[in-house]
Amino acid sequence: MRLTLLGTFELRTDDDRLVPVATRKRREVLAALALELNRVVPTETLLTAVWGQEPPPAARSALQGHIAQLRKDFGEGMRLITRPPGYVLQAADDAIDVHRFTNMVRQGLAADRRTAVDLLAGALDLWHGPALSGLGGDRLGEWAAALHDTRLNALEVLSEHLVALGRGVERLAELREAARQQPFRESLVRLLMMALYQDGQQAEALAVYHRTRAALAEELGVDPGPVLRGAYEAILRGETGAGPARAIAAPAVSPAPAERTLTQLPAPPRGFAGRAAELTALDAAGDLVLITGPAGVGKTALALQWAQRQSCPDGVLFADLRGFSTDEPAAPAEVLAGFLTALGADVPAGLDARAAAYRSALAGRSMLVVLDNASSAEQVRPLLPGAGVRTVVTSRYRLDSLVVGEGATPVSAGPLAAADATALLAALVGTHRLDREPDAVRRLLAACDGLPLALRIAAARLATRPNEPVSALADRLADESTRLSVLRTDDQATGVAAALTLTSRHLPHAPAHLLRCLGRHTTTTITLVEATMLTGLPATDVREAFRTLEACHLLTELPGDRYVTTGLTHLYARDLARRPEVTDLPVRRIRLAGPAESREARGEIPAQRPGVRRAHNRPPVGATSS
Repeated sequence: MRLTLLGTFELRTDDDRLVPVATRKRREVLAALALELNRVVPTETLLTAVWGQEPPPAARSALQGHIAQLRKDFGEGMRLITRPPGYVLQAADDAIDVHRFTNMVRQGLAADRRTAVDLLAGALDLWHGPALSGLGGDRLGEWAAALHDTRLNALEVLSEHLVALGRGVERLAELREAARQQPFRESLVRLLMMALYQDGQQAEALAVYHRTRAALAEELGVDPGPVLRGAYEAILRGETGAGPARAIAAPAVSPAPAERTLTQLPAPPRGFAGRAAELTALDAAGDLVLITGPAGVGKTALALQWAQRQSCPDGVLFADLRGFSTDEPAAPAEVLAGFLTALGADVPAGLDARAAAYRSALAGRSMLVVLDNASSAEQVRPLLPGAGVRTVVTSRYRLDSLVVGEGATPVSAGPLAAADATALLAALVGTHRLDREPDAVRRLLAACDGLPLALRIAAARLATRPNEPVSALADRLADESTRLSVLRTDDQATGVAAALTLTSRHLPHAPAHLLRCLGRHTTTTITLVEATMLTGLPATDVREAFRTLEACHLLTELPGDRYVTTGLTHLYARDLARRPEVTDLPVRRIRLAGPAESREARGEIPAQRPGVRRAHNRPPVGATSS
């Protein structure tokens, strides 16, 4: 028997007799089983594929009825058997046109040019309409979108070969239609231009370029990329050849691995050390995981290190969302445009349309998405793929709403333990140098608070001064008045203080004021009562401000309404408190605490003296730079 899904649904016997499949639901059940040919499809998966996320009570019995009837319809070469936890359709790959198509595409990608032309042309000729035509359901829709993407990619690869052979005109009609449907897919437009030129239509080829350039400017505000510009210039020079055909990834309807792997993942930084517990937690997490921690703790390094260990046959997408950067945060629509381009998909206008196209492009693919440096849950949500694609988000904020609303698994990255911090230093400067001065190394580690950013800067200072003893750097770090200036690089924008500024610059009014006031406190630990007296704010406002500072990892809550900052964060707060725009009013208030409070209430101490603004009326800390 044979089943066709690349167009009108048809089930036929070996002698080409049409076997009617009476209802759409039954056809959808068979299609869902066929797409997972020779693999068990759980009953729950079938129910949601055909009846949606909330199948009606009668759906299970209806499914059993459809399975029973399909068994009666099948003849030689196709069997439908029960295998817990569901069902499996058994047949040869050639019995289902979808699998013939994907297998031919894979073979074409691995073949020499002339063989590839025959295989890819044969694969495309299997199509006689839209995939899964007349069938509904979100899951089948995702399969259909993935198949159409593969068809379009196969057309591009075939056209590349044909253009290189001087035969671009052979698929000209299909290229025209594909470019009409996806006018911003520059790789496709380029091939259309080359094929038109080879057909003797130079003027039309150049007109296609100019129309595309105008549309890109009007709809997306961008110019044509270098590939499309290169084709335009090649046509003007009379050069019609194309480069080697690019590979593509077929959807996961076949057990064979994809030939092309998309890899956007940067290399992890050198000297990664420790994080065994965090890596284990990432391994055990679900499809969405959220890595959080303070500035400079190495969240990105952890995400990259873990991602490098994963098996992702279809590749990895990576985006720096610039949530804590000197640049503006990345707009989700901008990130989606980059992802869609990398996936070889069309880039529609509008955030919602791009998000839908992105989910469709990832459907059926075995990929990992890394969203680094997120500023908010709102920035992340449009970038989350559909079910089955693992996603890692990193942020300095806790982003609790992603945990509550999206089911993200939180993984917290804290300071490195002494042994791991030593290993990081050793990887960057060598163990022999550290072994000579163990006491100096201990003092250096203590000054860096186990913060990988601080440790890397310290290691860089040691590496660039090979003849200087470790104790010299440890002595400079021991001076609290200059420690932050030592822990920055020569460009001033990379350092512990700069990183803390990027965390604190968007703090609301009360938390920013509280952070400055913490610098007036003598220790790194402070109570709610002490903070209330320091700030002059009501206790409820101070408690809420503490929650905000904790959410962005600027301090940690302890039992008994106590809070603690790291030594480096406290030094940063102390630096903020010394700035001229911060008055000494908070210090005066704590000195006069007790009787002074009642004196102010009675009017004996002015609530606000002329020329002195209360500290909690100051602009947020982000208004200044460090």
